[in-house]
Amino acid sequence: MLTRPRFKPHLRLAVVPDEGVFVLSGARQVLLRGRLYSLIAPLMDGKTPVEICSQLADEVSTAEVFFTLGQLEKKGFLAESQENLPLGDAAWWSMQQIDPQTAARRMSQTPVVVRGVGIDTEPLTRLLAASGIEVAAEGSVEVVVADHYLRNELEAINSKALAEGRPWLLMKPLGPQFWLVPLFQPGQTGCWRCISERLRSHRAVESYLQDRQSLQEPLLVDVSGPAAAVQLGWSLAASAIASWVVRGELPDCTAKVRTFDQTSWSIASHALVKLPFCPACGVTSRAESSSAGVANGGLQSKGRNAAVEQPNGHGIPQSRPLVFERRKKTYVRDGGHRVISPEATLELFGHHVSSITGAVSMLERISPAGDGAMHVYLAGHNLARRHRSVGQLRSDLRNMSAGKGTTDAQARASGLCEGLERYSGVFRGDEPRFRARLTDLGEAGIDVRDCLLFSDRQYREREATNARNSLYSFIPLPFEPDVEVDWSPLWSLTRRETRYLPTAFCYYDFPDHRAHRYCVACSNGCAAGNTLEEAILQGFFELAERDSVALWWYNRVRRPGVDVNSFDEPYVRDLWCSLAAQGRDMQVLDLTSDLGIPVFTAWSRRVGEGPEQIVLGFGAHLDARIAVLRAITEMTQMMSHLHQNPLEGAAAVDVSDVETVQWLRTATAENQPYLTPDEVAPLRTAADFDANWSDDVADDVAECQRRVERQGLEMLVLDQTRPEIGLPVVKVVVPGLRHFWARFAPGRLYDVPVRLGWLSQPLKEEQLNPIPMFL
Repeated sequence: MLTRPRFKPHLRLAVVPDEGVFVLSGARQVLLRGRLYSLIAPLMDGKTPVEICSQLADEVSTAEVFFTLGQLEKKGFLAESQENLPLGDAAWWSMQQIDPQTAARRMSQTPVVVRGVGIDTEPLTRLLAASGIEVAAEGSVEVVVADHYLRNELEAINSKALAEGRPWLLMKPLGPQFWLVPLFQPGQTGCWRCISERLRSHRAVESYLQDRQSLQEPLLVDVSGPAAAVQLGWSLAASAIASWVVRGELPDCTAKVRTFDQTSWSIASHALVKLPFCPACGVTSRAESSSAGVANGGLQSKGRNAAVEQPNGHGIPQSRPLVFERRKKTYVRDGGHRVISPEATLELFGHHVSSITGAVSMLERISPAGDGAMHVYLAGHNLARRHRSVGQLRSDLRNMSAGKGTTDAQARASGLCEGLERYSGVFRGDEPRFRARLTDLGEAGIDVRDCLLFSDRQYREREATNARNSLYSFIPLPFEPDVEVDWSPLWSLTRRETRYLPTAFCYYDFPDHRAHRYCVACSNGCAAGNTLEEAILQGFFELAERDSVALWWYNRVRRPGVDVNSFDEPYVRDLWCSLAAQGRDMQVLDLTSDLGIPVFTAWSRRVGEGPEQIVLGFGAHLDARIAVLRAITEMTQMMSHLHQNPLEGAAAVDVSDVETVQWLRTATAENQPYLTPDEVAPLRTAADFDANWSDDVADDVAECQRRVERQGLEMLVLDQTRPEIGLPVVKVVVPGLRHFWARFAPGRLYDVPVRLGWLSQPLKEEQLNPIPMFL
C-alpha cells in the first residue's frame, strides 16, 4: 500500500454526484462507478490512508477505504505523492508510465556529453540544464549534433564509439526537416558508416559537385529558418536526449532515423539497416554473413543459398549448389504465381524505401491516381558509383526502375522488387571472384561472347555504332580469351557444377574499366522473388520473353493475333474503356517460340490524326493468362511516359533516348506491318494454351529447366541476394538465348524461325530489322 497515495499527476478527476468519478487523460477516459469512489477520490491530495479513514469515519468503514485504495492502485491510477517536482514535469513522465522521482534522479545523476559538428550547441545545452540534465566533458551518454550527417568528423567519432562499445546519438535539429536520431548501439545496430554509405548514394548531385569542386566537406543545403522553427528543433532534440537518459534506451529510435518536416508537419521513420560488409562494423567475410541467414524476415531458408562460397583447393571460389524447396503457391491472380500476396511482400520489404537510409530511394505512383486500369510505380535507385561527368550523372538519375500490375498493390510491390533487384545486382567489392584467363579455366569457363552474341560485322562496325550514343546498341571490343579478367562463380542447374563468367557481366558498375572494354552488365535474366525459386522462375521468364521477342522483331515475321477477351479478365475490359477514352486501340500477338513458354506482345496506337505513338509491352509465363496480363501491363508502363501537351493538343513524349523518341514519332502499323496479326492464322484464344504449370514454384522451375535442355541449352544461376535486404535476387543465364537488343551473331536468331516454319529460309544479317529494340 502506498504511503501517501494520490492519482498520478497526468490524470484529471471529475466527480459527478450519483454517477461516479471520471478519470481523464489524453489517451484514456474511465468512469469509476460507486459511492466509495465518489467519497474517497476528492480526499486523495497527499493524505495517508489513515487520514482518509479518519475523515470518512462517519460514512464508510476502514476496510472499505483500504479496499477502494487497493483497487485504484491495482488499476494503475495511483502513485506516491510527490511535492518536490513541478506538476508539468511529473505529469510528463507519469503519462509515459515512468516514476517521476526516478526520472528526476536519473537526469540529475547522468552527465551528458554534447558535441557539435559544424554547429553551435549552446541552445541545446541551455535546454538540457533547464531540464535538470548536466552537460559535461565526460559521461556515459554522448550526443552529437551535426549540420550534415556526412561530415568527415563523424567518422572518427563513430570509430571511437565502436572501439569502446559505447552507444551514441546523432541529430540534425535544423533546416525544414529535423533528423533526430538514430541511436547507434555497437554490436546491435548499424553504425554511422552504414548510414553514410546509403546517404551518399542518395545525394548523387551533392557528391558530384563535391568532387568537381574539390570540397573537403559536404555541401550544406539546409538553412536554419525563423526563430520559432529553430527553437522547435532544439526542443525536440532536448526532449529525445532526456528520454534516453531516463529510459536508458530509445526503443522507437534504435536503428531508425526519425524525421520531422516542419513544412508539412509530417513525421517519418527510416530504417537503419546494418550492412554486413560495412568496413567499420561489418563482418569480415561473406561466408560469415551467410551463416547468420537472410535478414528482415524474408522467406528464404537460413543460410541455404547465399552467394558466398568456399574456395576449392586452388583458391578459386565455388558456387554453392542450389537446393530447391517445395513452395506452394498462394497467389496466382496478377503479375505471376507467388507464395505470398503483393501486400505481404510490401509488408516484408517496404522498410527498404527511404530517401535517407533506403536501398530504394523512392517509390512513387506515376500513372493517374484515378485510373483504375493503369497502375505504374517508379522506384529510385541507390546510386553507388561516383560520377565522372554530368552526362553520366544525368543518365543514372533518369534510369529508374518501374513496376506495373493490374492493381495498385501489385504495381507497388513490382516497383519495390525491381528497385531491390537493381540494388542487389550492383558490385560492392565483397563478391566472390578471382582473376584468370578463360584459357586457364577449361570447361568451367564460359566465353562471354556466347552470352553477348554480337556478330563479327557488329564488332567491325562498333566505332560507328557507338558514335551514335545509343542506350541499347553499345558494342564492346571482342573478348580475348588470353586476357586476365575477374571471374564470378555461377551454379549450373544443368550440369550440377560451378561454372564461371566475367564479373563485369554479372554485376553492374564493376570498376575494372579494362573489363568494360569486353562486356557490360545488363538486367537481362535478373529477377527478385519472395523465395529463391520464385526469383529463378521470374528471371528465366524474362530470358524466354526477350528471346521470343528478338526472333519476331528482327525477322519481322507476322504472328497470330490473340483474342484477349477469351481470357475473361475484368481488368482487360476496364483497360479497353481507358484506351478508348484516350483515342487508342490495342493488339496482342502470340510470340511463343520453340521453348513452349507462352510469350505475348501487346501494343497500342493512337487512332486518328498525328503520330500513332505506338507503345509496346511483352510478357512470358507458363500460365498464358499471366503472360498476357504481363504484356498488357508493361504496355501501360510505357504509356506512362507519354503526357498530354496542351500547347500541341496531342500526347507529347516524356522520354530521353533517341530511339524511343524516333519510334514514337514515326512508327505506324502500316510501315511496321509485323506489328499486325497474321491475317491467315486464326486468332489464338485462352483454350489454345495448355496449363503446363503446377501448384509449386520449384516444380515450375524444373519444368522450365527441362524445356531449356530439350533445346540443347544450359541453365545457370548467379545468386545476387544481399543479406542486408533479405529479398532473394538472382541472375539467370542461358548462353545462346537472344537478348532483344541488337545482337546478331549466328544461332537461334536465324535458325529457330525457319525451324518453326515462320520463314522459309534464314535471313542474312543485313536483312534484319534495322530498328533496334529500345525497351
